[in-house]
Amino acid sequence: MKDAVKTIARAFADVARTTSEDQYPALCTAALALLDKCQSPKSALKRFRKLAERAVYRQTDTMLLTISSPSGTLGEKTKDIVALFEKYSGRRIELIEQKDASLIGGMRIAFDDERIDASLHGNLAQVSAFLCNPLSVSH
Repeated sequence: MKDAVKTIARAFADVARTTSEDQYPALCTAALALLDKCQSPKSALKRFRKLAERAVYRQTDTMLLTISSPSGTLGEKTKDIVALFEKYSGRRIELIEQKDASLIGGMRIAFDDERIDASLHGNLAQVSAFLCNPLSVSH
């Protein structure tokens, strides 16, 4: 099943690259019909979406960069962060900014399979974990 979902996602991305936007609904319907024909579980739809996105980003040499912050935007700092990641990766950056009320301050950055937690909430969690672990005492 997993291989079928991956194959359909890659084929979807290949066809989407050469298809006009007005044909996207029909392309999506065809992909969903193929997934249904393979008797894929509902969880396969979420996986399909992620795999198709990855395939498109790979084809266009684009990196998805998600920045989460308490306000949902970092203003002028966003440009600097995007420029840094473009230089770091050598790829075009597709930016998504998200509001995350659980962040007290700072931000979280996600790209590829990496996560950077530069939030006060994340730092407090690290301190809490450190303080909750018993220290070993050797005699």
